[in-house]
Amino acid sequence: MKTGESAMTNEIGHRIVVERQARLLSVQYRGFLNLGHPYALVDFPNHSNVGDSAIWAGELRLLREITGRDPDYVCDIKNYDRDELRYSLPVGPVLIHGGGNFGDIWPRHHEFRLKLMSDFPGRLLVQLPQSIHFNDHQWVRATAEGIAAHGNFHLMVRDAHSHAIAADQLGVEPMLAPDSAFALGPLQQRGGGDKDVMALLRTDSEGVGRSVDALESLPDVLIDDWLIEGRSSRASFRRSQIQSALRLRFSEHERRLDHYNRLADWRVERGLHLLSRGKLVITDRLHAHILSTLMGLPHIALDNNYGKISAYIDAWTHDYAELAVATEMVDAVAKAKRWLDLQTASRDGAAAAA
Repeated sequence: MKTGESAMTNEIGHRIVVERQARLLSVQYRGFLNLGHPYALVDFPNHSNVGDSAIWAGELRLLREITGRDPDYVCDIKNYDRDELRYSLPVGPVLIHGGGNFGDIWPRHHEFRLKLMSDFPGRLLVQLPQSIHFNDHQWVRATAEGIAAHGNFHLMVRDAHSHAIAADQLGVEPMLAPDSAFALGPLQQRGGGDKDVMALLRTDSEGVGRSVDALESLPDVLIDDWLIEGRSSRASFRRSQIQSALRLRFSEHERRLDHYNRLADWRVERGLHLLSRGKLVITDRLHAHILSTLMGLPHIALDNNYGKISAYIDAWTHDYAELAVATEMVDAVAKAKRWLDLQTASRDGAAAAA
């Protein structure tokens, strides 16, 4: 990203960054599945965080491409039913939705993961790419014990730090893998950008409480997060779901899968439109970084509270030409101003040449 510093010679465009990760994901998934193989995909992210929906959409796209079929069983953490899963999928792997909830920051999802290990000992259980973070060593011990007792748990991790935790503390040899949202491939920007800067910043427990005062010095900035779903748009989505259910006679499983997929796609679109409002994005959300990369949007990345974003960038996206990394908000704002100045100078130069 051109922000006044000298450019790195190994910077590359977003399509190369995206496609190399998508190819690797395809190879890695095929280590567990092939054409025609049955499977389950569990822990649907039934919440408003756009990033988790992008992961689900990427997972399902890749799984359908590899197997040629839909999952035989899907659930979220509230409607999981052990007997229903066993009946729907007598054989085949149980795949657990990836993301950033492996650990005790989001304990309900990790408790669900441990329950699966207990409910299906010896069954091929694959954790799709995750970041790992624990605050309490008791959770580390319980997880290591659950993995050892299960005997057939396979773990994919998104960064070197998570890899070290898994190998050193959990007693498992993990596979280093990109985030599954990269299976979506390169995406088009949703609009031309009505703001100079879109600052999409965390408002949840992974945020670091940065002051946004420095952003006020930018000429045209929108500050938002993507956790809030407007009532009108949510109601519109519900109406479309009801109309779909009335038109089609699905089984209960097919209705659930259809609902999950429509909801995930709707949330991803909401996130893409929000990010596309900025000509430049500033964010401390991993999937705002990932979706910006998928669209080729210039952006500046800050970290979350345990280094998840910088760890992912170090592993996979550090050479993306339209990415800059900042340690503090004032640093991000300074880089944004330099980027905006360069865009203005470029436009003025082009106009003078014309």
